[in-house]
Amino acid sequence: MRFLQKYIFLILIMATSIAFTWIGTYKHKEPAIFTEITVSEGDTLWQLATKLSDGKKIDKWIDDVMAMNDLDSSFIRTGDRLKVPQVKTVPVEMDHFELAGEGK
Repeated sequence: MRFLQKYIFLILIMATSIAFTWIGTYKHKEPAIFTEITVSEGDTLWQLATKLSDGKKIDKWIDDVMAMNDLDSSFIRTGDRLKVPQVKTVPVEMDHFELAGEGK
């Protein structure tokens, strides 16, 4: 009891910090936006990740795909339908462009 009285301020600061950290990480999760693909013959998750991960770490991308599809292993079969994270596209503004060799 004496410990609690002596350090109550420190305990309250730590509890508040932990609560705000937990709330911040919980709210930061982005909604899962996905595209559905059909596995072609010879496809592996590693190959799909190199084509579709858009700069994300390959092992993280594979973990995300496995979680989205409730896969127990990384084994996939031809014809399987998989949800994969959708690549975020940024619109490109074409205010000005030059053709190669133009103006020289």
